[in-house]
Amino acid sequence: MTEGTTLFAFLFSDIEGSTARWEENPAAMGDALQRHDQLMREIMARHHGHVFKTVGDAFCVAFGDVLPAVEAAASIQRALAAEDFAAVGGLTIRIGIHAGPAECRDQDYFGTTLNRVARLMAAAHGGQTVLSAAAASMVQHNQPDGTLLTDLGRHRLKDLSEPEQIYQLDIAALPRDFPALRSLSATPNNLPRPATGFIGREDDLAEVTSLLERHALVTLVGPGGLGKTRLSIEVGNQTLSRFPDGVWFIELAPLGDPELVAQTVADLFGLPASAGRSVLDGLAGFLRHKTLLLILDNCEHVVAATAKLADRVTLAAPGIRVLASSREALGIPIEHIVRLPVLPVPASTDRMTAEAALAYPSVQLFIDRAAASLGGFTLTDQDAPSIAGICRRLDGIALALELAAPRLKMLKPAELLAKLDDRFKLLTSGSRVALPRQQTLRGLIDWSHDLLSEPERILLRRLSVFAHGWTLEAAATIGAGDGIEDWEIFDLLASLVDKSLVVADQSGVRSRFLLLETTRHYATEKRIAAGEDWIWARFARHMAALFRHGEACWQTTSTQAWLATYLPELDNLRAAIDWAFGPKGNPAIGLELTAYSTPLWQELGIVVERQRYAERAASELTADTPPGIAARLYSLLATRSTAFSASQVPIMRQAVDAARLSGEPALLAICLMQLSFSMTPADILIHGEELLNEAHALARSMGPCKLLARLYIYDGMLLRGKSNEVAVRSKYEKSLSVARTLGYTSGEMTALTNLAGSYGDGMDFERAIPLGHEVMAMTHAAGMRPQEMVAGMNLASTLIHANQREEAADVATRTLEIAQLLEDQPNAGSAMLVLLLSAAPPVNSAHFARLWGWIDRSFKMDQYILREEYPLLADEVDAALAPLDPVERDRLMREGARMTLDEAAEAARRFRRA
Repeated sequence: MTEGTTLFAFLFSDIEGSTARWEENPAAMGDALQRHDQLMREIMARHHGHVFKTVGDAFCVAFGDVLPAVEAAASIQRALAAEDFAAVGGLTIRIGIHAGPAECRDQDYFGTTLNRVARLMAAAHGGQTVLSAAAASMVQHNQPDGTLLTDLGRHRLKDLSEPEQIYQLDIAALPRDFPALRSLSATPNNLPRPATGFIGREDDLAEVTSLLERHALVTLVGPGGLGKTRLSIEVGNQTLSRFPDGVWFIELAPLGDPELVAQTVADLFGLPASAGRSVLDGLAGFLRHKTLLLILDNCEHVVAATAKLADRVTLAAPGIRVLASSREALGIPIEHIVRLPVLPVPASTDRMTAEAALAYPSVQLFIDRAAASLGGFTLTDQDAPSIAGICRRLDGIALALELAAPRLKMLKPAELLAKLDDRFKLLTSGSRVALPRQQTLRGLIDWSHDLLSEPERILLRRLSVFAHGWTLEAAATIGAGDGIEDWEIFDLLASLVDKSLVVADQSGVRSRFLLLETTRHYATEKRIAAGEDWIWARFARHMAALFRHGEACWQTTSTQAWLATYLPELDNLRAAIDWAFGPKGNPAIGLELTAYSTPLWQELGIVVERQRYAERAASELTADTPPGIAARLYSLLATRSTAFSASQVPIMRQAVDAARLSGEPALLAICLMQLSFSMTPADILIHGEELLNEAHALARSMGPCKLLARLYIYDGMLLRGKSNEVAVRSKYEKSLSVARTLGYTSGEMTALTNLAGSYGDGMDFERAIPLGHEVMAMTHAAGMRPQEMVAGMNLASTLIHANQREEAADVATRTLEIAQLLEDQPNAGSAMLVLLLSAAPPVNSAHFARLWGWIDRSFKMDQYILREEYPLLADEVDAALAPLDPVERDRLMREGARMTLDEAAEAARRFRRA
């Protein structure tokens, strides 16, 4: 070893998950580690590597060149893969290789090169070898036999200022599909985690990822069951590094209403509704500066709406890519269609060997799924002809293969092939979408259905009514009766799970079950053919009872726990309401569903859809409607806008009258509270206290509840109008205490925002400013944009009062960005005003007047009164406008009032910069 600074290649490795293995079986792990260390030292020495440090199971090795380091990495990965480490549940290592200068002294190495290779290795997974760009460039034209380099893109690594281009060493006969690297730049995404490996579509994967570089919209077209969804997810995983703003998977199959396509995507990004602006317009505005991939899955039943969305967002946002999957093309000019073929199958099965059969992706997929189902399965020459025949009979359709593979639990391959020969019947429906491959898939499901007992068939038909999964309790409610005993449900459902007709999902707080979409359509047809559409009424009543209970427990249940139970039911709720208000439905159940589901829409911030259901329900209100339901619906109709409106007061009075008849104290308290603040500010000061006092009297019997937290906020707002800041803060602090006790997230944010504003009003800047920053950070982290905007406006106003004008401008700029996104003109006007007043004097009075014209108009649109809301700011506005002649001032203000929101916002930013 030569002392001094020299260029070296370094290989760092460690065992993935070693700590857990030591805890579970220390004796066996000791033996495994001894064998690992022996192999490492032998192979490193063979390739002239110097092991200069070991820490636990981690090895640090230096080489004079990159090539022997890569050869050593391939050798050790192969050697470890060939060893039997079953006693410790398997053993894999992750390896990082980097080349660069390092200082050598005292038998050790030092420098940034060592830091980079350590972070490189830490980003990898067990069995994976990764190289830096520097290392890869030295071997890209001289790679060891049986290896290839795959570019994984640029990644930010912990503690390193510059990102690293990372390459994966693919080693023949070893796995090469790994999760995304553990890097700081791991792209935000919601990609489902596949339960099975990706097999058989590597060429399709390469084609689609390449097409997305050149085309804004790529659509995977083909019949159901081919694996379009699985390919889409893999494309998303492979392209994560190309989309800094994320890869987002949107499942459209549960949607029954095409109008919900854009709303579902908007909900994913947390975009609230905006008066006077369509959901699609808001979405296009939000995405216009983004670089991200939208994966729209199962579009066939909402093709027109999906096409409209894809066309609009790709036109508005050049950085957006859309990958759609559908049984038919979207039919718009920008679309590039990829018609997905079936997996290749053997042309003939005569004298087929295992080696020859495994050359076909369909056989590879079938064997992989069989091994997973049976706990291990090896293809032999004896079984190869039958397995090849099964794959050929099933036309290489991925879903058909996955449904057939578990049958090897009961049948030998030859017997399974014979069953297919006996029972497969091609459809002759003449449907334009009933292509042969679809007919084959239907035949397989027919055959699977024939294997069910009659109670299993009945239950499968009934479960098809669920749009997006169910709990065990729900299965009992919908499935039991009329031929199925209650005690049979658990065993019947377990049998359907075992036979791969029902999927068990245990990723959430509670176990849920669902039907694959193809199976659900099949079961639906069977249900209709059996004349069992009466099940819809049972389903809708079940959903109404579920949300009636949900509304009651919402008051005292934490937001997180409540949503964990009720958010998964959103698509089922939609399906139930659509049926209830449909031609064969029951409007009375629809009224219940709409009334009792209010907390879910509120928690999710889905205003437009909620109001559409409310208005549909309003047309069904009659004198016979139960008063509790009527009161809830009147309240919904009155609160469609946050702005003061005289039209709200009569509707809220109807809500209060109905609530009094209902005998529900909590409902009456809510309606009284909403009535008080549906009035004008002047009327609130006269009548608000009386209404809120009655609401408090009703709420006391409930103990700590979300209603009480809201009432304290309304109390504070009322007292604020009376300029009693000490009392105001006391109310907000009480609201905060209740919200935190209950885990009421949005209530906590509201209380903190109002409390910070109250300290600001009282000139207690030492408390107001830190609290304001804290609230902004909390709301931003929670993705609560409306709350962040209000918190920001309060903080910016406080900072102006504290004469911290530069910081006020920074906060106002952020607030203005959110207000633009939300199309909230009054808050945008407030933010612009802060920007104007934060400018260093002397200000340009003419420019000020133009912007003030727009701001003044926005305040009047929402009945804001500047001098009441911001009295100190009003004085500064007067001072800034004073140099102008009144006629010229009015002309400039009229000119500014004609600007659009975006024009005014940009003018305000320019004013600040000037």
